[in-house]
Amino acid sequence: MTDKKIKFSELDNRIVEILKKDGRATNQRIASALDISTSLVASRIRRMEQNGLMRLVTVA
Repeated sequence: MTDKKIKFSELDNRIVEILKKDGRATNQRIASALDISTSLVASRIRRMEQNGLMRLVTVA
């Protein structure tokens, strides 16, 4: 088994900080706060989820 090293960028950290403060923040809200596109937010979050760095938790 090999260990993958994932580097968090400053942008990744800023996205995580917003989600720590408001876990229900939409990609649109995050994008607006960071002055970036919603597709960039979505791709960064998806990458973090796929690499096991973030997980989606929902309440039923």
